[in-house]
Amino acid sequence: MYPSAPLYLVGQRVKRLRYAALSSADRAADYRARRNDLGEVFGTRKAKSQIRSEERNKVDISAMQGIKGHLMESIGETAADDKSAVVLPSETIPQPNMTTHDVAQVYPRSSLCSDGEWSSIDAKTLLRAKDDEERKGLLPYRKVNFALKKIRLAAGSGSSSQAKKDTA
Repeated sequence: MYPSAPLYLVGQRVKRLRYAALSSADRAADYRARRNDLGEVFGTRKAKSQIRSEERNKVDISAMQGIKGHLMESIGETAADDKSAVVLPSETIPQPNMTTHDVAQVYPRSSLCSDGEWSSIDAKTLLRAKDDEERKGLLPYRKVNFALKKIRLAAGSGSSSQAKKDTA
């Protein structure tokens, strides 16, 4: 048996273009191609399957060029082009009154809470409650530490040490 001769891969290069700067897209494509070649040869099974799936999921832009004109014709005019289109405000964020000079009127109560909700709130019983446990029983949710602190401050009860303990 004869030992196998070493295999040398020979490629031609133009010396003038050896150090020519590639564009960033060409550089990225070249890097990706070299990385995929190394991954196919030396990578784990998981890495090889990932490389194959990335190549399968690549979008061929040249195939989309013929469809572009047809899609642009089928879209037509959108509502955004119409100047008379009314943009509805978000239902969760009230619109502030930017023309007022009174801070209390920037967000009026009617924009924060509807009249039906306002009439259903019974603040007198919350303020008359003796301690936090009784107040917590009157509220619809049990995990309302922020609201309890504000109610305690409004009622004028509770010591500052209790308030400090709640903020920690």
